[in-house]
Amino acid sequence: MVLLCMGFAGWTLSYILRMMLPPIFPLIIEELGLSGFEAGMLMSAFFSTYALMQLPAGFLTDKLSRKSMISICIALSSAAALFSALASDYGQLILARALFGLAAGLYYSPMISMISDAFEPKHRGRAIGFFMSGSRLGSALAPILAVHIAISYGWRMAFIACALPGFILALIFYLLVSEPMRDEVKSMCSLALIKANWRPLFIAYILPAVSMMASMGLATFLPMYFITCKELSIESAALIVSLSFLAGFAGHIFGGFLTDKLGCKYAMLSTLILTLVSILLLHTISGSAIVFPAIFFGFISVSGAAPTIAYTVESSPEGVRGFSLGIGNTTGFIGASVGSAVGGLIIDLLGYDQLLTFIFTIYALALLITMFIPNK
Repeated sequence: MVLLCMGFAGWTLSYILRMMLPPIFPLIIEELGLSGFEAGMLMSAFFSTYALMQLPAGFLTDKLSRKSMISICIALSSAAALFSALASDYGQLILARALFGLAAGLYYSPMISMISDAFEPKHRGRAIGFFMSGSRLGSALAPILAVHIAISYGWRMAFIACALPGFILALIFYLLVSEPMRDEVKSMCSLALIKANWRPLFIAYILPAVSMMASMGLATFLPMYFITCKELSIESAALIVSLSFLAGFAGHIFGGFLTDKLGCKYAMLSTLILTLVSILLLHTISGSAIVFPAIFFGFISVSGAAPTIAYTVESSPEGVRGFSLGIGNTTGFIGASVGSAVGGLIIDLLGYDQLLTFIFTIYALALLITMFIPNK
C-alpha cells in the first residue's frame, strides 16, 4: 500500500508539471509571439525526449534499483521544471521542456514493474488503475494551480511553485518505499524473449502510439479550443479542463475495474466506442453545457489505459517486463509527440473543427486495431 500511494503521489506531481503548460498557453503565446504549431512543439519537445528515454528506462528497470530510479526521476524532473521558469525566449523554453522529458521518462517503467511484482494478476488491473489515476488528478490540479499563479504572479512563478515540492517527495519516496521481490529473470536476452512473443506484443506496442496521438493531440489544445471556439474566458476554460481531468481520476479506477471484470480486449473496445461518442458531443454542444461532454470525455478516454497496460504486462515474458513496458511507452509518446505537433499545424491551417475530426479518426483507428486482439 505504501508503494502504491507513493507511486500515485509521484505520478500526480509528474502530470502537474507536464500538463500545467497548455492552460497557460495564452499567456506564453502572447509574451513570446508563438503560432499554434510552435505552441504544440513545446509539448512535442517533452513527448519526444520522454519517448527517447523509455527503452533505456525499461532496460535499467530490469537491472537497477527501481526505487532509486524513481527518486532520481522526481528530483531531476523538478529541476528541469525550474529551468522552464528561467527561460527568456522560445528556444530556452523548448530546451527546458525537452530536458524535463528526459528526466520524467525514468518514472513509468520502474513503477509499473514494481506494481506488477507486488500485486497478483487478479488484482493487478485495479492496482494499475489506481496508480494511473494520479495522472488525471495531476492533470486536474495543473490548470487550477497554473492559471491562478500565472495570472497573479506570472507564468514563470507557476513553474517554480509547482516544481519545489518534488525535491521533498523524492527524498520521502526513497526513505519509505521498499522494493517488492522481482519475478525470476529467464536466461534469454530481452530482445529474444520479446521476439518469441511478438504477435501479441506488436498490438501492445502499436495501440499506445495511436491512442496517445489522439488523446494528447486534443489535451494539448483543449483549453485553447474552449477559449477560441466556445468563447470561454481563460479562467472558465481552466476550470472545465480541470473538471475533465478530475473525472479521469475516477476513469482510471473504473478502467482497472473493467479490466478485471471484462478482460483487456473488451474493456478497451468499450472505452474506445464511448470515447468516440464523447468527441462528437464536444463538437456539437456549446455554452455552459460544454462542461458535461468535457467531463464525460475526461472520464471515458482514460479508462482504456489500465486494460492497455495490463495487456502489455500479460503479453510480456517475465524478467523483461520493464524493457517491454519501455517499448510500449516509447511508441505511446512518439504518438503523443506527433499528435501535439500535427494538432497545432491543423489548427494553423484548417482550424479547431478539423482538429476534432483528426482526433476522432485516430481514435477510430485505435478501435479497429483493438478488434485484432485475440480472445482469451
